[in-house]
This record gives sequence, C-alpha cells and structure tokens, in this order.
Amino acid sequence: MKLKLVVAMSVLGLVTCPASFADTQTKQKMHHKVKHHRVVSTKDYKDTGVLPIVTECQTDWYQPMMDSMNQNMGRARPTVDCSKPLTFAGGIAADYHFGNLSQGYTTENTDKFTLNDAYINAFGNVNSWAKAFASLSYNNTSRGNVNGNGNGSTNGVRNSVLNGQYSAAYNTPNTLNLEQGFVTLGDLNEYPVFLQVGKQFADYGRYQLHPLTRSLTQSLTETLRTSVDLGFVTHMGFNGSLYVYDNGLRKSTSTGVLTGDAHSRNAYGASLGYAQMSDQLGYRLGVGYVTDMIGANDVQNAVTNYHTASGNGYGSTFINHVGAVALYGDVNSGPFSVGVRYSTALQSFSYLDMPNNLVGAATATAQGAKPWAADINAGYGFNAWSHDQNVYVGYQQTGAATYMALPANRWLAGYGVTVMKNTNVGVELDHDNAYSQTKGGTGNSSNLVGVRISTMFG
Repeated sequence: MKLKLVVAMSVLGLVTCPASFADTQTKQKMHHKVKHHRVVSTKDYKDTGVLPIVTECQTDWYQPMMDSMNQNMGRARPTVDCSKPLTFAGGIAADYHFGNLSQGYTTENTDKFTLNDAYINAFGNVNSWAKAFASLSYNNTSRGNVNGNGNGSTNGVRNSVLNGQYSAAYNTPNTLNLEQGFVTLGDLNEYPVFLQVGKQFADYGRYQLHPLTRSLTQSLTETLRTSVDLGFVTHMGFNGSLYVYDNGLRKSTSTGVLTGDAHSRNAYGASLGYAQMSDQLGYRLGVGYVTDMIGANDVQNAVTNYHTASGNGYGSTFINHVGAVALYGDVNSGPFSVGVRYSTALQSFSYLDMPNNLVGAATATAQGAKPWAADINAGYGFNAWSHDQNVYVGYQQTGAATYMALPANRWLAGYGVTVMKNTNVGVELDHDNAYSQTKGGTGNSSNLVGVRISTMFG
C-alpha cells in the first residue's frame, strides 16, 4: 500500500492537527512574477463606446502563507484566474454529536445536529496591488447552556456563573453574517510588505475555523476583530505583522469609573514566523503577542458573562490590561505530522474580571486568574482502497481556566476519510476532565463524540 501524505484534517477542520506544508502552490522555487493582461470592453455591459478597461492579475505564490496568517488554511479557495476578476468558493460542514452533551464546555458544540459552517468566500482580483476578500457564513452551533445549582453545574464548574459555548467569535446563530471582509494592498512579488484593513482573524496563534471541536488553545487565541494589519512575507519563509484592533470592552477603575473615551479601546499585536514547506521535511514556527488578552472573543465573553451574572456592576468593561503570548510549531515528514500550541496570559486578571477559581464569592483578598493552555497533536495520513485517510491523537491541558468554562485537560482521537472528490467524513472522540473541586470544578470526566460530513466547492 503506497503511503501518501494527506491533508484531510485541514479540509475537515476537525482539530488543529498540523496540515501539510507541501502545497504545490507554495513551492519555494517559484517566486518569479507572472502577469497576464486582459482587455474588457465596457461595451460588454453598456453600449457606450468608451475606452476599454485593462485588468491585470498575477499568479500569487504567497497566497497560502497569507491564508495561514489569516487563519484561513483549509478553507475553500478557487484557482486564481486572470479572466475572472471576481471568483467564488464555499463549503458546508454538518455535525452530529452524542455522549455527555450537558457539560457545556467552551470549545464544544453540544447540539446533537448542527450545521456548523456553511460559507461562501468571494475573492476580488482587483489588480496586482489590490485584493479583496469577503466570507459570508451561517451556523447554528450551541450558544451556551444554563448552569445547574451551585453544587454541580451543567458545565463541569461548581458555584459557576458561566455559560460555556462553542465559540464567541461568530455572530448569533441561525443568521447569515459577514464573518470576514478585508482589503489587502501590496504586491508581494515586488515588495514583501502588505497592508490589510477590515474584519479579519488576527495573526495570533494558529487554529482552524469552525472545527468539529475547537482546541483549548484556540479559545484563548481566536480573535475576530475589525483591524489594521501591516505585515510582511518573504520568499525565504519569514513572515510577520503588526496590527491594532478594538478589544470590544471599555476600561474602568476598580470603583467602576470609566477611563478614556469610547474610542480608547485599542489593543495592539505583533507576530513573527518562519516556515519551510516540503513533502520530505516541512516545518513552521511562530510567536505572537497581544497587549490585551480580552481582545480574544472567548476571553471577552467570559469577562462579560461574569460581570453580568455576578451583578458586580461593571457591565461591558474591564479593570486592567492583560498581555498575552501564543506560540505554535508544526513539522511534517512523509505521512507523519506533529503540531504544538501554547498560549498564556502574562499578567493576572483583576479578580473582578476573572477570579482564579469560582469557589466562594470574590473579595478584596481574592486572586485574579492567569489562564494558559497547551496542546499537542500527531497525525498519520495514508491511502487505502483508493481513498485518502488519516488518523490523529492529541492531548490538551489548561491552567487557571476554570472561569473560562474549559476542562482541566482533554484527550482526543479521530479518523477522517475522503469518500469522494472534495467530500469528507470524520469522527472524533473527546475525553474531558474537569477541574477538581478545590479549584472550582466538579472533578468529573465526560466523553463527547462528534461526526462530521463536509464538502467544498468552487
């Protein structure tokens, strides 16, 4: 049986198991500029007889790297066609879950039947210096479970005021929304620098969008904001960016007095990475930093939920800035791949924003949390019975994240198969262990099984 490295994981979006870097579009030997010109007469649309419009496009060997920085790896993308300034692609992922559906952990979808992701990506090849991207997305994933009594809530946390949910990054379920929309200015074949403006996922950590189960590190890093991003990508594999975004909450003092005006909520971030893509031995490494961890959607949601449910009067505010860092690393060799992720706060939160644990009421002597998360995943891809398949295992752990409605640790295993062209089926088992009672959890363990059918088109 001939072994073949497959990247069904990135297509299925099951977990953040590392995808192959051997994309033929990113071979480092191809860096020359290829341009084509097409004449489009406006008489094709209106018989005005005016001068023709000349459009210009190019083969962009840097796009997969840009997709990685925008967290869009594994998403449907049509082949760049100079004769089509506007192109479309999309995908659909439907999930089924069974097992302990009452835990309500953040990162898990606890609805039995879910249309997790139905999206259309539009790509505008305006010219060699300007690109446009928009992603319309629909999902009806779980938005959190109402907790039980103080002695044992339904999300594995004692005395909890939390509502765990699949993700706080996406808008209200059962609605079609503009998930991403940004303009990219720059010609990477001429200069390695670009400017990107619009609603986008921050270049902070690495993860898959709309996976079957989100990783614990993804909960601390996934940041979907309207932002301005100044970045660079070189043919040698170096990449990075500087960006600014609105963190969504206003700062206040410990007495509840707002500081600054409504526009003083800016948070800043920076990233630096290096990648070499190869079938034989490929790897990528990177580090990211943000000045305010509350910019991550799940973190902001947890802070807001605590303020609201505890009735402390702070509403949509936060007490102190908390810097954070995220690290990632992936390596692939032949059919094997391994990926690691790590994210941590660099300072402790105010106990009024995020207590260290949820045992007892918050007092002036209470400690604020300093949450962190780490995970490692290993995958093996092969071809059998003329179908690309893969298996993977992983382990994830958190610290001081009781308040985030995250488990203390998670074991997982999964399998995926391409049943036909662009159509995949995957299954994943997640075994979660809650924090101990002394740390605010129940100490219970639970199992969740997810099945996904997905396809891409365009």
